[in-house]
Amino acid sequence: MSTSAKLVLLSICLFSCTNTANIDSNKVAEIIDIRVYSNDKLVINGEGSSFYILSNTLESIDSDEKTNIRIFFNENASFYLLKDIQSFFNKKDASKITTKIFSTKEMSDHFSSHSYIDLLVDNSILFNGHKIHIEDLETALSSYKNNSTNVLLSINDRTIIGTVFDVQRKISHHDFNIIYM
Repeated sequence: MSTSAKLVLLSICLFSCTNTANIDSNKVAEIIDIRVYSNDKLVINGEGSSFYILSNTLESIDSDEKTNIRIFFNENASFYLLKDIQSFFNKKDASKITTKIFSTKEMSDHFSSHSYIDLLVDNSILFNGHKIHIEDLETALSSYKNNSTNVLLSINDRTIIGTVFDVQRKISHHDFNIIYM
């Protein structure tokens, strides 16, 4: 095999290895939004779960030390549940875990006046834990009747700037308060 053919083959191998690494790194969750309600009902990234399948559900989400984990916990839920969730992520060396504990009324009030919007690296949006596309954001924002809603907005450094502007414009259209996280 000639030297130039070897170089071409080597560059193809390097390119495909690099692409595989990038694809795998995109599978790691940027944000995990966990909501535990008073009846031990769990919602993880917008999907319902239960105590009985918690470990399987968490195992199915690829996370690492860079993953932001946001836990909203009702004080009437089982604290063993909170302990299990936190222990799971501590074993994965997660360093960005935020836990907020509410009474039932406080949790209801909080979610009726606060919306969480996370702009992800793939230009999709995590809206209150549900993954949506920008085309669906207007409908999601319309579900809030109160114009004093606080939108807690987090933006990945690699999100396309056009997506950021589109989201900011849609939020401003509803006269919501934007709080950057």
